[in-house]
Amino acid sequence: MPATPLLHHHLVGPAGAPPLILGPSLGTSRAVWEPQLPSLGGRFQVLRFDLPGHGGSTSAALPQPEPGRTTVGHLAALVLSLADHHGWDRFHYAGISLGGAIGAHLAARHPGRITSLALVCSSAHFGAAQPWNERAGLVRLRGTAPLLETSPSRWFATADGAETPFGRRLLGNLADADPIGYAACCDALASYDLRHELAVISAPTLVVGGTLDTATPLEHAKELARGIPHAVLKTIACGHLAAEQPGHCKTCSPHTCAPPVWNPGQGFPGPADSGPTGAVVKRRISAAAEAAVATGGPTGRRAGATPGVAARPSGESERRRHGIPCGTARAGEWPSRAAFYETIVRRMTQ
Repeated sequence: MPATPLLHHHLVGPAGAPPLILGPSLGTSRAVWEPQLPSLGGRFQVLRFDLPGHGGSTSAALPQPEPGRTTVGHLAALVLSLADHHGWDRFHYAGISLGGAIGAHLAARHPGRITSLALVCSSAHFGAAQPWNERAGLVRLRGTAPLLETSPSRWFATADGAETPFGRRLLGNLADADPIGYAACCDALASYDLRHELAVISAPTLVVGGTLDTATPLEHAKELARGIPHAVLKTIACGHLAAEQPGHCKTCSPHTCAPPVWNPGQGFPGPADSGPTGAVVKRRISAAAEAAVATGGPTGRRAGATPGVAARPSGESERRRHGIPCGTARAGEWPSRAAFYETIVRRMTQ
């Protein structure tokens, strides 16, 4: 049996730099990420790939091209094959829409492979299966031509976006897509539902939502950010492909997902969507408790605890001990998680 061909892809960036894989949206190609290359190509080995039947990738890359068989898991396996081909055990990943769903699947099912994750105008569940099944059936019957009339309003915030050279190029990708590959990707979206697995994603994650995105409205981004532990949500004024903000990946690059350097004397930097994540701040709480033990300061030790051992600052009694009103101290009810944990750190070290 012949080997499944690799997805068509393009690699730029200095050898030895951290690898970054960029996933495209349905109907486009690796070209959708081209405006980001100047800001990313000097710092990463940037790999952009085409979905099966899109751009330079053949539909023969699909392991099961029959109607209704392709899943996001199959597409994710093709991406892992690319990483293996280049010898990458771990890599940063960013994806738009379906490309983001592939990244979320990888982060949930193959956590050891993903260094950081950025989900752009994506979702944990792209709605009911029936519309996707109907679109797949239409494309198998008539090709992608019927989609060219409605796609501009879904992809771009304004009609002008479709008339730019970049917009026309992406619509050309849609016109040229192989119906077999495009319909198979619709099948993958029809069966995709990662809502109950978001909580297992451990990679530092940035979620980017477009305030002008009608294909995947902002609530989808908010659901991702709520479900993925310590994810950071960033909103920008863009349509579904984020084409109106060609510099948006400066915001959603993997470095954004890494814990920033924190100086306790300066407090927490910026608002909730630019400061340290909950996991980072929780680690600082633990460090503050250890420092309190070393200096003889308050440790938040509960009755019966071992002397000299700092207890974890949690629970209603602990919140009351630090002067935080019970019933209002949950992180979600504060301006930000950072503000909630900063209050605890400050009270512990006073």
